[in-house]
Amino acid sequence: MTTDRTDGAGSVPGRYWRALGVYLFVTVLGVVAIPVVGDRLPSVLTGSLTVIVLFLLVVASVGALYALVRDSVALGRANARWEPVWWVYLGASLAVPAAVAYGTKAFAGVNAGIVAGVPTLVATVFAACAGYLYRRHDRLGVP
Repeated sequence: MTTDRTDGAGSVPGRYWRALGVYLFVTVLGVVAIPVVGDRLPSVLTGSLTVIVLFLLVVASVGALYALVRDSVALGRANARWEPVWWVYLGASLAVPAAVAYGTKAFAGVNAGIVAGVPTLVATVFAACAGYLYRRHDRLGVP
């Protein structure tokens, strides 16, 4: 297992926060790829591309949430100066899209709820990961 030295935090497993950074990069790449590549494709293929990219981003979002929880637990076990409360990040990342999907479903139907909830999930997980990495850097200096 690779470890990073943190400022006064001892040896902290370093692979989980890297997964969050990769997730942020992949999400931006996926969101940018839809209009850039989709502009060159017929509309039917652009719709298919959007569905595929969103599906892959949802799968990546689940992996990012897992990595966030694992990194938080690793920091807690390493007696780091900052012990993040992982359930706040996880809860917000899941509650906001659920509320959006449920609210949209109530007014516009099930399909509209799914259409609104999936991008909201990706956006809230992106925000949670970015906020987590910022606070981790601010408190520990790593990454």
